Order: sequence, then structure tokens, then C-alpha cells
Amino acid sequence: AANLAMARAGGLPVIPGFVLTTASFDPSAPGWPGAPLPAEVDAALRLAWQGLGADGSALVVRSSSTVEDIGSSSMAGRFRSRLGVVGWDAFGAAVREVLGSSRRIGTGAPDPMAVLVQQQVQASVGGVLFGLDPVTGDRSHILVEVVPGGPDSLVSGTVSAQRYLLGRRGRIIEGPGDEHGLLDRRARTRLARLAA
Repeated sequence: AANLAMARAGGLPVIPGFVLTTASFDPSAPGWPGAPLPAEVDAALRLAWQGLGADGSALVVRSSSTVEDIGSSSMAGRFRSRLGVVGWDAFGAAVREVLGSSRRIGTGAPDPMAVLVQQQVQASVGGVLFGLDPVTGDRSHILVEVVPGGPDSLVSGTVSAQRYLLGRRGRIIEGPGDEHGLLDRRARTRLARLAA
């Protein structure tokens, strides 16, 4: 969530959303996650939801823990996320499920957890973009892995991605050509500009 906030402040395209921060609740409180949120947090959460999902738009409710995807480790998939959440009741249940997943692993104290809420987009292609080659560190290359539809099937590992190693302007160095690939030249060029 913090990285998305920095990206948005930097002018990058970020899907609209909001964050229920780690200061909003106490995961070690008795009865958690079944205990109600404090009234002021519940009211603020309802107001934020009304600005994003009250019109029936599908939302994505994701974990944003202080221990996932940090410099020394990546824990993608450790905590719960919910896609296609519609309506206040479903939203409240999704928030509780995500927050409750902070206790899913281990026997110690729950990991600090925020909840990131964004509008769900209907993507024709989804994936992961690295602004450099993550294996070699080569900054003259961009690595893109994509799957049909949203990126959740890639992140969960249920679908193998098409892998593109691109030059800084989007030229294919390794990967499928236009007739077999999910990314056409225009898309590759746009991704190269985004990476820059």
C-alpha cells in the first residue's frame, strides 16, 4: 500500500483505492478478528467504501502487511486477498478475513497488517513488470511476465506466464513474437515507458 501511495504521488497510474492502516485495529485484542472494529474506524471505513464501491463496483480487498514484499523477503500469497467483492456486507466480511489471516501462519503475535482496497478492473492481460532484469541486475533490460486476464492467476502460480525480456524501448530480446504473444508492440512500448 505504501509503495502504491508513492507511485501515485510520483504520477504513475494507480487504480483508485484506500487503506485501512495498521493503526485502525488491534489484532491481539481478545475476540479478534470477530470483535467489532472501533465505531470511529467502522464509520470511516463505511465512508471510504461509499466513495469506491457503493455503486455496485467490484472491489479487491488485499493484505498489506509490514512483513510481506520487503527487501529481504517476499511473502506473496501468505495472507488472504479477496477479489470481486460487491456490497457492504461482503466487503466487511472480506476485510475481516484479510485481517484474520495475519494469524494464519505461526504461533507468535500477529503480523502488523493493513488492508488495501481498490476497484477491480477487468483486465485482458495482467502481469508483473520489473524495471530491470531481476536475475542479472542489468538496467538495460525490462522483464515482463503476463497471463490472460487479471494477474491473480500468475501470482497464485496456477497459470504459467509468457515471459518477455525487453530493451528499454520495448524491443523484444527474448520472448514470443507478435503472432503468438499476449503483448503487441504498442503494449510493449507503453510498458517500457512505464518502467522508465
